[in-house]
This record gives sequence, C-alpha cells and structure tokens, in this order.
Amino acid sequence: MYDENRDNVLETITAGKMLMDLYRSMNKEFHPTATDIASYHRIFDRDNKGKITFEDMERFAIKYYCN
Repeated sequence: MYDENRDNVLETITAGKMLMDLYRSMNKEFHPTATDIASYHRIFDRDNKGKITFEDMERFAIKYYCN
C-alpha cells in the first residue's frame, strides 16, 4: 500500500503517509515533520542501509508485538 513504485522500499515521503495513517487508526491526528520522519526512519532502519525495507518492518513488528 505504501510502496508506491513497488521497489520493496519505503521512501521518506511514503513513511510520512504511513505514520499519519498509523496515528489516524488510533484516532489521533498527527502531521509528522521532517524531523519526526527522520526519527522514525532511524527506528525502522536498524541495519543503517538508508532505506526502510519489508524486512525492517517485519523485524520491528516481531520485536514490539511478539515479545
């Protein structure tokens, strides 16, 4: 849904849309700044490749939702 060009990587602008939708699903209004997006990007991109991949998202979900 957020991988608009289907390259299996979330672009910075797309990560912002994802964050807005995530907060909206919790009935909260959130408009991330560039700093917010950069912070979330660092959280997800744990291997420091400069991009958020499906594997990064999967690793995050397993760590925070399965432990």
